[in-house]
Amino acid sequence: MNLKTAHIIFTCIFLSNINFLLAQTNKPKTIVKTFFEDVFLKEQSLSKVSDNYRYRKNLKKLSKTEESKRFQNHLSVLKSERKHLLADDKIIFSVENYKKYKSIDKWNFEKKYWKDTYVVFASGKVEAYVLLKKSKIVSFIYFRKSRDDIAYFIPYYLKLRGSK
Repeated sequence: MNLKTAHIIFTCIFLSNINFLLAQTNKPKTIVKTFFEDVFLKEQSLSKVSDNYRYRKNLKKLSKTEESKRFQNHLSVLKSERKHLLADDKIIFSVENYKKYKSIDKWNFEKKYWKDTYVVFASGKVEAYVLLKKSKIVSFIYFRKSRDDIAYFIPYYLKLRGSK
């Protein structure tokens, strides 16, 4: 093998490793973006979205059916709170990691979740924050207490008040 061939092989291996690392970095952002596209643009069924994106908590108290049902309840809340996204098929979703997003209007979540939190934009406007675990969605519903600056995620496996 001559030096030129070795250099070409080394360059190819090096570039493929860089591409792999970039894909791993963008994977969570892609998951969140695809989730919002499936919910709001493709209007996939709640059960299909649940099967594809839900983090499986493996709670002994809940059956897989009950876990899926609770995730679907959270999806219903998401869709009802953002009906304007259902009406516009020209919406372009983009996603940024919470730690990299800089804005004075940014919600302040618990620091332990920053690494796994993503900000969802619809045509440039912040629409939601999403918490992931192991490349699956744990929560996209959150709240702030009236006097508290910290926002808290509500994992789908916790029952929402008023849900069946």
